[in-house]
Amino acid sequence: MRVHLEFDPLTLRSIATGEVRNSRKSALFTDVLHGLGRRTRALERIHPNGAIRLSAVWIAVKNLNASIETYKRLGLVPGRAIEAPDLAANGREIAAGTGPLLPLAPKAAHNSGPIDDFLASRGVGLMGVTIDVADIARVRDYLKAHTAGVLDPPWESADYVLIPGAAAHGLWLRLNEVSSVH
Repeated sequence: MRVHLEFDPLTLRSIATGEVRNSRKSALFTDVLHGLGRRTRALERIHPNGAIRLSAVWIAVKNLNASIETYKRLGLVPGRAIEAPDLAANGREIAAGTGPLLPLAPKAAHNSGPIDDFLASRGVGLMGVTIDVADIARVRDYLKAHTAGVLDPPWESADYVLIPGAAAHGLWLRLNEVSSVH
């Protein structure tokens, strides 16, 4: 469902600052926000682990700078630099629609790590994805109840769980907790 909203700048400022001047327009705006919250909660119910959306695609590359230049020639815009210590890799976000591509290359100082192992065994290509979830505790509970040995404490933090490719048919999964609209 697409909703087209037309608000004049004064109304938008009023809504943003809480000074509502037109109750009909502000009620519509509030209904749209509540609709987004309902959609997020509905998605949480569909996926047992609480997955909301695919938020990034990781691509293992040997040369990060060459990769970035290739994406630029294709008209894609590089974003912020990323450090991925769990993978012994550095990367750069590449804007691509609703979520970034994330080319990852081995850190220069490392000769061993997950990114090096991936490149040695499979070469350049799709390495993993990041999936946003509503509640990381729910993810941990689900994984503990349904998978033996997938959750390994070195691959966890307060706001994410990283599942190595060996446990997910060769595709690394990072499940990130995000705050949802309610």
